[in-house]
Amino acid sequence: MITPDQEEPLALRPSYRHLILVVLIYVLVNVGLIITDRGMLVLLSPLYLPLSIAIALGPGIITLSGSRGRTTVDASGVTRTKGGTEQHIPWDEIERISFTGGALGMGFVLVLVRRGGGRLILPAPAPSMFARERSLAARLEPIYARAGTHRPRVASQPVQPGARRVTSLSHTMTLAVLTGVSVLTLYLASPWTQAWWPGREEAVALPTACSVADKATVARLVPNARPPKSVPPGRPERASLCSFRTADPFPTLSIALVLEERGLGLDGGATERLRDSYAKRSCPARLPGIGDDACLTIKNVGDVRTTVGVSARKNNIHITVEYYGTAPTTPATEETIRLTRAALDGIPFE
Repeated sequence: MITPDQEEPLALRPSYRHLILVVLIYVLVNVGLIITDRGMLVLLSPLYLPLSIAIALGPGIITLSGSRGRTTVDASGVTRTKGGTEQHIPWDEIERISFTGGALGMGFVLVLVRRGGGRLILPAPAPSMFARERSLAARLEPIYARAGTHRPRVASQPVQPGARRVTSLSHTMTLAVLTGVSVLTLYLASPWTQAWWPGREEAVALPTACSVADKATVARLVPNARPPKSVPPGRPERASLCSFRTADPFPTLSIALVLEERGLGLDGGATERLRDSYAKRSCPARLPGIGDDACLTIKNVGDVRTTVGVSARKNNIHITVEYYGTAPTTPATEETIRLTRAALDGIPFE
């Protein structure tokens, strides 16, 4: 006997929540690549977009494209409506209605199998990706209840053999791949090493070396200096060099600035990279109180000329100041250190 609610037509529409979840993860992964300097190279690769869409989104799109529309089930049979056209299959022409795995095992799809052969995908809400067979069979109960005397045949196989196992395996692999890609993207991006991360202070733009030179200190080290000469390097956004000299061969003074670039990984921050590379340099004498680390080098050339060099780092900036002249070693050293400190103070760190 058919109860009153079973006499009412049953309307089924597809659910897109699984595809939305995959699309959301896919978008997050690509955002992670966008904020990574070298990640942009991956995005701009001609093979990345077609391959990533085919692997991450392709199976879900194929599955859902075949199940678009609406399914109506009543006592007369099953009607599928798609694109304004209707296809009605009476109960006596239906061999069975069951769940099977979607494209490449992505999700479950509801399939109607005709008695004479042939399959028809029916639009219906998507079950949980890890739904058990009992749960899948329960979802089909409202459909079977409207089959009347045809129920034993139609309901003979609620879930096609192996469908749940293949689908669970496919979803597990997909989840593992997406998780692995997400973790890898997070590792490569390492947002906590980005200049914009709260609490980090790094120079975003490199000023010219001449602009941060203290004029009074320069005048004491190189009296009657000619206008400073700025030597344009190959990449002015990363390095700047400024030199001061007189008409005589000496004294000379040079200031060099280098903006460290970000790399990849947990220690890929510009500050971390400069710290690690600076630690490998030889340092005759440490200078406390200048930036994060500083080193002093003094060389006497003959009895009259002296070379004083100060190398220092502060966050992601490396500065080198070198004096060469006849000034006494102690005053020349003090002035070179003062010039280095003033130059670092003149660099904006955000």
